Amino acid sequence: MSPERNGLQTRKTSAVNEISENETFNDMLMPSPKLSWILGVLSGAGSVKPNHAISLESKRNPELLTEFSVVGQTLFGKQPHVAPNGIHFFSSRIAQELGDLRNEAWVETIQSRHKWILDNSDFIWKFIEGLFDTRAHLKTKPKYKENTLRFRTNNFTNADFIKNRLLAVGIQKPTIFPDGEQPKETEYTVSVYNIKDLKIIADHIHPK
Repeated sequence: MSPERNGLQTRKTSAVNEISENETFNDMLMPSPKLSWILGVLSGAGSVKPNHAISLESKRNPELLTEFSVVGQTLFGKQPHVAPNGIHFFSSRIAQELGDLRNEAWVETIQSRHKWILDNSDFIWKFIEGLFDTRAHLKTKPKYKENTLRFRTNNFTNADFIKNRLLAVGIQKPTIFPDGEQPKETEYTVSVYNIKDLKIIADHIHPK
């Protein structure tokens, strides 16, 4: 084969491989319940760092780290770097695709880049589940037979977004309260205490 033909064949092979890689990448990050969940986790307590590390750290919830690792491998097609209290995936391309999920930016990113979540109740529930795994806890008062589900965040925009997503899936009475437990910080809690609402949530999410 002549050098010219050999070079042409190499370029064709490279182009075919690139198309194949793009198709595989696009398939991995297609809208799905798993991607909805991992976006909820990253929005709640994970990070997509400038050095292109997609990370979740937790000292108290190894089950969540395991699930993040398994789902991340499926979505990203990469093996994670496992640290003592964290899971990290390194990919500039995936980080760019996911977008800015920092605390002050994730609401805008979800609304602009991942709007598909907002148009499907199944995706909304998985996103809420991801937030629950990182940002929520159930407070019980056995003496009064009361249970309250609380999503905590440190700005009103995030709290309002969570409240509106809960309303979108049929939760009737989510309420935003300023968090008085830490007066030096501006924090808000989205609370659900209506028993019917709590039953609906229990039927739809499976916390880690």
